[in-house]
Amino acid sequence: MKKENTNNEMKRLVRFGVISAIIPIAALLIFIVSRSYILIDYIHVLSAAMWLGSFVFMGIIFRDVINSLPKDAKINAIRRLLPVTMFFIPSISLVTGISGYVLAVKSGLLEQFTSLFIIVIIVTVALIASVYLITFINSVKIFRRLKSHRGKDEILLYSKRNFVAALFQTIGLLAIVGLMAYIGVVLH
Repeated sequence: MKKENTNNEMKRLVRFGVISAIIPIAALLIFIVSRSYILIDYIHVLSAAMWLGSFVFMGIIFRDVINSLPKDAKINAIRRLLPVTMFFIPSISLVTGISGYVLAVKSGLLEQFTSLFIIVIIVTVALIASVYLITFINSVKIFRRLKSHRGKDEILLYSKRNFVAALFQTIGLLAIVGLMAYIGVVLH
């Protein structure tokens, strides 16, 4: 019975995660089709804030909170965080990157291709890649271990890696925000 309850809970978490991934992508597509600069800018700023907020939460706040919990409580908290790390964060990172690119094209930033803009592109691509190569892959490993009811120590290890990655990604995202603010002031 316990295994069946866990499987049902995992299915519910996956459903929630998929929905949380689809909503930002659908909003982006609607806004791009609308050709409204303001709506695309809105989704870009909102998705960037959610991406950064997710990593600030995971890398700074949640990491410290989870370290104070007993092992089983840690595992349960990590289980609840899975929809965010497996679905929402990868989705929101893509929405942020794509909407930023669309804005750069619409505003003419790509025509003024500065070295700072090249740095922003490189850092953004690196951050999105790290979301998939670190956070998503670790989350899939956590999901498999939770589903098989094995490997509590491995679950904690993969989660710790996600929290450290989130901390570094927070720093990278703050650098992008600073560079984009500078570029916006200098070029406009």
